[in-house]
Amino acid sequence: MKPTGMQRRFLMLAPILLAFGCGGQDSAKQTVTPPPKASASEASPARTDDPKVIDALVEMGAEIERNPDGGAFKLSYTTGDDPTAFMEKLGQLRAIEELTLSGPGMDGRGAEALEKLTTLKRLDLSNSKIGDRTLESIAKLEDLTVLRLRITSITDDGLKNLLNLKKLRALDLRNCNVSDAGLEFIGQIESLVDLQLERANVSDAGMEKLTGLTNLRSLNLNLCVGVGDPGLLALGFAGNMEQLQMDSTEISDAGLAVLKNFPKLKRLRMRDTDTTGEGLQAIRGSDNLTRLELRNTSMGDAAVDVFVSLPKLEYLELSECGILTADSIARIGQIGTLKTLDLWATNTEDASMKGLADLSQLRVLNLENAFLTEESVPDLLQLENLEVLNLSGVGIGDEGFQKVAMLPNLKSVKIVNAGIGFEAVDAVKTKRPDLRVIEY
Repeated sequence: MKPTGMQRRFLMLAPILLAFGCGGQDSAKQTVTPPPKASASEASPARTDDPKVIDALVEMGAEIERNPDGGAFKLSYTTGDDPTAFMEKLGQLRAIEELTLSGPGMDGRGAEALEKLTTLKRLDLSNSKIGDRTLESIAKLEDLTVLRLRITSITDDGLKNLLNLKKLRALDLRNCNVSDAGLEFIGQIESLVDLQLERANVSDAGMEKLTGLTNLRSLNLNLCVGVGDPGLLALGFAGNMEQLQMDSTEISDAGLAVLKNFPKLKRLRMRDTDTTGEGLQAIRGSDNLTRLELRNTSMGDAAVDVFVSLPKLEYLELSECGILTADSIARIGQIGTLKTLDLWATNTEDASMKGLADLSQLRVLNLENAFLTEESVPDLLQLENLEVLNLSGVGIGDEGFQKVAMLPNLKSVKIVNAGIGFEAVDAVKTKRPDLRVIEY
């Protein structure tokens, strides 16, 4: 008997009804089979290496730290010879994340091996002779976050290769032949957080090319003698700045106005600059500043007003700041958070020490060439947490030295040209064999 038209339609719909259900409440509760989980090897990159490759690299002179799986996690190698064979073997690693290569032999030969190190995150080629050809290979390391090229032979033009490194956060170009032309490329690496340009041949115009680096937190312009107030003011875009270094630049108080744009600033270093306490008012009351390095600047009494307004200041360097008076130095004792204080070649006198005796958290104190006598010994003895003390050129005498050397936490004391006799030194060494006494 042949099926009717109605029966034929039911037979055609039956598989569909079986697959999707026939309605009702249970139709919303269909179980979906999850996709298979990726294996461990598929979920993360390989963390192992061929032991023979690692042994061969060690035999060639490499120092290697391994990860928990036995792979080469960190490697450093220095050579003055042809590196080609080493580089070829290096290219066989599959787990390496940190690599340091240096020495005059590291000149770019075999650089193509770097292209195979796809797991690399930190690369240090400082103190080598690599040039732009090596940068072409580095450009293929898309996961690289830190690149150090200090004292290398790269050029401005070679820096264009770094534009492919979208994850690069730190770039060290200290003592390299970089000029404003190179900053044209660097200013396009928007991921940069830390940029080191010490001794670069850059100018105020070059600073204007960095305005795209809105994530910048640390900038080193030490000895960039072409940078002055216009260049410093051009950095106003960097609202996330935490560390700024600019020794021996042409900045003045006028340029320091930009510091108001940096509420997150933690470290400010501007040694050997024509700056004063008036310009420093821009950081008055800064909530985050912990470190100030102001050696050989024109900081006077007005600067101390700023110092005492900084609630988190721990490190203060004022060596060769000859304008500061003894009374103003005494006021530094009001900064109860200080742990390191450098007063080398300043007008620190016995009267100053009476104020500084209140620095109960102080760990390091440099009083080299201060105008102190044995009168300051009782005040020095109040600094019970001192660990490092420099008394070179200070006239506290043999007896005073022996008393100060008994500070309970003192680990090192320097007394070069302090006129301390051999007998006094020997007596201290007998009582405190753990104390390092630097005589010469």
